[in-house]
Amino acid sequence: MTIRLSAWEITCQALLRSALRNAAPANLASLFLCLIKVLIKQGFTMNARMQISMAMQLSSELGRMTQSYNTRLAQLLRSHDVTYPQYAVLDHIMRNGTKAETISQISDAVEVLQPAVTKIARKFSDRGLLKVTGTEKDRRQKRVSMTAEGAAFIGKLQAALMPDVLECFSNWPEEKLDTFADQIRIFHTWLEENRI
Repeated sequence: MTIRLSAWEITCQALLRSALRNAAPANLASLFLCLIKVLIKQGFTMNARMQISMAMQLSSELGRMTQSYNTRLAQLLRSHDVTYPQYAVLDHIMRNGTKAETISQISDAVEVLQPAVTKIARKFSDRGLLKVTGTEKDRRQKRVSMTAEGAAFIGKLQAALMPDVLECFSNWPEEKLDTFADQIRIFHTWLEENRI
Protein backbone atom coordinates (compact mmCIF):
# COMPACT_ATOMS: atom_id res chain seq x y z
CA MET A 1 0.00 0.00 0.00
CA THR A 2 1.40 3.42 -1.01
CA ILE A 3 0.79 6.37 1.28
CA ARG A 4 0.37 9.67 -0.54
CA LEU A 5 1.47 12.81 1.21
CA SER A 6 0.13 16.26 0.54
CA ALA A 7 2.47 19.02 -0.63
CA TRP A 8 2.14 20.52 2.84
CA GLU A 9 3.24 17.27 4.53
CA ILE A 10 6.15 16.89 2.10
CA THR A 11 7.22 20.47 2.86
CA CYS A 12 7.04 19.76 6.62
CA GLN A 13 9.20 16.67 6.22
CA ALA A 14 11.71 18.49 4.00
CA LEU A 15 12.09 21.35 6.48
CA LEU A 16 12.47 18.94 9.38
CA ARG A 17 15.14 16.95 7.49
CA SER A 18 16.93 20.18 6.59
CA ALA A 19 16.84 21.40 10.19
CA LEU A 20 18.17 18.10 11.50
CA ARG A 21 20.86 17.94 8.80
CA ASN A 22 22.02 21.45 9.71
CA ALA A 23 21.86 20.60 13.43
CA ALA A 24 19.84 23.73 14.09
CA PRO A 25 16.28 22.58 14.81
CA ALA A 26 15.91 25.09 17.63
CA ASN A 27 16.72 28.02 15.35
CA LEU A 28 14.39 26.86 12.60
CA ALA A 29 11.65 26.04 15.09
CA SER A 30 12.01 29.46 16.72
CA LEU A 31 11.80 31.25 13.39
CA PHE A 32 8.88 29.05 12.35
CA LEU A 33 6.97 29.89 15.54
CA CYS A 34 7.74 33.59 15.12
CA LEU A 35 6.39 33.53 11.59
CA ILE A 36 3.21 31.76 12.66
CA LYS A 37 2.68 34.37 15.40
CA VAL A 38 3.15 37.16 12.86
CA LEU A 39 0.61 35.57 10.52
CA ILE A 40 -1.91 35.13 13.32
CA LYS A 41 -1.41 38.69 14.63
CA GLN A 42 -1.91 40.02 11.11
CA GLY A 43 -5.33 38.32 11.12
CA PHE A 44 -4.88 36.14 8.07
CA THR A 45 -8.21 34.59 7.16
CA MET A 46 -6.95 31.50 5.36
CA ASN A 47 -7.34 28.18 7.10
CA ALA A 48 -4.74 26.95 9.58
CA ARG A 49 -3.09 24.54 7.15
CA MET A 50 -2.58 27.31 4.62
CA GLN A 51 -1.21 29.61 7.33
CA ILE A 52 1.29 26.98 8.43
CA SER A 53 2.22 26.24 4.82
CA MET A 54 2.77 29.96 4.17
CA ALA A 55 4.81 30.28 7.38
CA MET A 56 6.97 27.33 6.40
CA GLN A 57 7.58 28.78 2.94
CA LEU A 58 8.52 32.14 4.47
CA SER A 59 10.76 30.43 7.00
CA SER A 60 12.50 28.44 4.31
CA GLU A 61 13.02 31.48 2.06
CA LEU A 62 14.26 33.65 4.93
CA GLY A 63 16.67 30.93 6.02
CA ARG A 64 18.10 30.50 2.53
CA MET A 65 18.26 34.25 1.93
CA THR A 66 20.00 34.87 5.26
CA GLN A 67 22.52 32.09 4.62
CA SER A 68 23.29 33.35 1.10
CA TYR A 69 23.64 36.98 2.19
CA ASN A 70 25.78 36.16 5.23
CA THR A 71 28.07 33.94 3.14
CA ARG A 72 28.44 36.70 0.53
CA LEU A 73 29.10 39.32 3.22
CA ALA A 74 31.64 37.07 4.95
CA GLN A 75 33.56 36.66 1.68
CA LEU A 76 33.58 40.41 1.08
CA LEU A 77 34.69 41.09 4.67
CA ARG A 78 37.49 38.53 4.49
CA SER A 79 39.45 40.78 2.13
CA HIS A 80 39.43 43.43 4.89
CA ASP A 81 40.61 40.99 7.60
CA VAL A 82 37.22 41.08 9.35
CA THR A 83 34.92 38.13 10.05
CA TYR A 84 31.14 38.36 9.97
CA PRO A 85 30.77 38.12 13.80
CA GLN A 86 33.43 40.83 14.18
CA TYR A 87 31.55 43.03 11.73
CA ALA A 88 28.27 42.47 13.60
CA VAL A 89 29.91 43.55 16.87
CA LEU A 90 31.66 46.58 15.33
CA ASP A 91 28.50 47.67 13.50
CA HIS A 92 26.45 47.42 16.72
CA ILE A 93 28.99 49.47 18.68
CA MET A 94 29.14 52.03 15.85
CA ARG A 95 25.34 52.42 15.86
CA ASN A 96 25.48 53.18 19.60
CA GLY A 97 27.66 56.20 18.96
CA THR A 98 29.44 57.36 22.11
CA LYS A 99 27.32 55.21 24.44
CA ALA A 100 29.55 52.51 25.93
CA GLU A 101 28.06 49.08 26.60
CA THR A 102 29.22 46.08 28.59
CA ILE A 103 30.45 42.94 26.88
CA SER A 104 27.27 41.23 28.10
CA GLN A 105 25.01 43.89 26.57
CA ILE A 106 26.83 43.65 23.24
CA SER A 107 26.69 39.86 23.35
CA ASP A 108 22.93 39.92 23.92
CA ALA A 109 22.33 42.51 21.21
CA VAL A 110 24.26 40.80 18.42
CA GLU A 111 23.72 37.22 19.65
CA VAL A 112 27.42 36.38 19.73
CA LEU A 113 28.79 34.50 22.75
CA GLN A 114 30.44 36.63 25.47
CA PRO A 115 33.91 35.04 25.12
CA ALA A 116 33.87 35.83 21.39
CA VAL A 117 32.79 39.44 22.06
CA THR A 118 35.59 39.77 24.64
CA LYS A 119 38.13 38.49 22.09
CA ILE A 120 36.77 40.82 19.38
CA ALA A 121 36.87 43.81 21.75
CA ARG A 122 40.47 43.00 22.70
CA LYS A 123 41.56 42.59 19.05
CA PHE A 124 40.07 45.87 17.89
CA SER A 125 41.09 47.71 21.05
CA ASP A 126 44.70 46.67 20.35
CA ARG A 127 44.27 48.17 16.86
CA GLY A 128 42.94 51.42 18.37
CA LEU A 129 39.43 51.00 16.91
CA LEU A 130 37.62 50.35 20.20
CA LYS A 131 38.01 51.75 23.70
CA VAL A 132 37.64 49.19 26.49
CA THR A 133 37.42 50.39 30.11
CA GLY A 134 36.50 48.87 33.45
CA THR A 135 33.33 50.07 35.16
CA GLU A 136 33.36 52.16 38.35
CA LYS A 137 31.90 49.34 40.46
CA ASP A 138 33.86 46.43 39.02
CA ARG A 139 37.06 46.80 37.01
CA ARG A 140 36.58 43.25 35.68
CA GLN A 141 33.37 44.28 33.94
CA LYS A 142 34.37 45.98 30.71
CA ARG A 143 32.56 48.73 28.80
CA VAL A 144 33.23 49.09 25.09
CA SER A 145 32.84 52.13 22.84
CA MET A 146 33.99 53.16 19.36
CA THR A 147 37.01 55.41 18.84
CA ALA A 148 37.24 57.98 16.04
CA GLU A 149 39.65 55.61 14.27
CA GLY A 150 37.11 52.81 14.65
CA ALA A 151 34.33 54.95 13.19
CA ALA A 152 36.57 55.78 10.22
CA PHE A 153 37.41 52.08 9.76
CA ILE A 154 33.73 51.06 9.80
CA GLY A 155 32.92 53.89 7.39
CA LYS A 156 35.58 52.67 4.94
CA LEU A 157 34.42 49.08 5.36
CA GLN A 158 30.79 49.95 4.68
CA ALA A 159 31.81 52.08 1.68
CA ALA A 160 33.73 49.08 0.32
CA LEU A 161 30.65 46.86 0.71
CA MET A 162 28.23 49.39 -0.82
CA PRO A 163 28.91 48.61 -4.51
CA ASP A 164 27.84 44.99 -3.94
CA VAL A 165 24.59 46.05 -2.26
CA LEU A 166 23.90 48.63 -4.97
CA GLU A 167 24.48 46.05 -7.70
CA CYS A 168 22.06 43.63 -6.05
CA PHE A 169 19.23 46.17 -6.17
CA SER A 170 20.26 48.08 -9.31
CA ASN A 171 17.27 46.93 -11.37
CA TRP A 172 14.66 47.48 -8.67
CA PRO A 173 12.34 50.47 -9.06
CA GLU A 174 12.47 52.92 -6.16
CA GLU A 175 8.91 52.10 -5.07
CA LYS A 176 9.73 48.38 -4.84
CA LEU A 177 12.89 49.15 -2.85
CA ASP A 178 10.96 51.37 -0.42
CA THR A 179 8.30 48.70 0.11
CA PHE A 180 10.93 45.99 0.60
CA ALA A 181 12.88 48.12 3.08
CA ASP A 182 9.70 48.95 5.04
CA GLN A 183 8.70 45.29 5.26
CA ILE A 184 12.17 44.21 6.35
CA ARG A 185 12.16 46.93 9.06
CA ILE A 186 8.73 45.80 10.32
CA PHE A 187 9.84 42.16 10.49
CA HIS A 188 13.15 43.08 12.15
CA THR A 189 11.36 45.24 14.73
CA TRP A 190 8.98 42.39 15.52
CA LEU A 191 11.89 39.95 15.93
CA GLU A 192 13.72 42.38 18.23
CA GLU A 193 10.61 42.97 20.36
CA ASN A 194 9.81 39.25 20.58
CA ARG A 195 13.20 37.66 21.22
CA ILE A 196 13.15 34.13 22.53
